[in-house]
Amino acid sequence: MCFSKLFRRKKKEVLSEDIFVPETKSLVSFVQFKDSTDETLTKIAEEIKKGIPHILNFDLLEIDEANKAMAFLSGVVFAIDGEIYIFRNGQHYMFADKHVYEDGTMEELIKEIEGY
Repeated sequence: MCFSKLFRRKKKEVLSEDIFVPETKSLVSFVQFKDSTDETLTKIAEEIKKGIPHILNFDLLEIDEANKAMAFLSGVVFAIDGEIYIFRNGQHYMFADKHVYEDGTMEELIKEIEGY
């Protein structure tokens, strides 16, 4: 008898109802960055990981601070297999999990913000 068959763990099947996907339009965070401290970036990263999309504006940051924030949050979005959407001529960036785009409400919100 093969011992590997006796001690193999069964893979837990993940059902679609086990995955929490918040309704996106009511849970969007708009942030005007004033600093890029580690505490600020970590807080935003945790919220993005929880499924809350963030629309961010980096205009008030120095270029080095903006690059730091962009690099860190881009890494977070990459790690969760999310997407970054740039709009308003590159002034605003939306960092979000890919699930928030599925129901179409984010596209509606972005069109609303852009004035279409």
